Amino acid sequence: MSISLEKRWQIFVKEQVEQGRYKTEAEVVEDGLRLIAEREAKLAELRQSLEEALADPRRYTPEEVKAHLRQTAQRLVSDKI
Repeated sequence: MSISLEKRWQIFVKEQVEQGRYKTEAEVVEDGLRLIAEREAKLAELRQSLEEALADPRRYTPEEVKAHLRQTAQRLVSDKI
């Protein structure tokens, strides 16, 4: 496969290799693709949760919603680390 990148991305990729963060340009691109795949998986999980919540006739108090959002945010932040 062959890809073309805008000049700014070419510079960025080369800098990552020159700084020793990656061994090859392909590794930089693969890491970027891995991050996109992880983000898409998290979005799919959130969409599924939303669909389940919308289908659930139960109602939640504002405090329950805030607690759930805090837990979800903490999990997402810890997943990034």
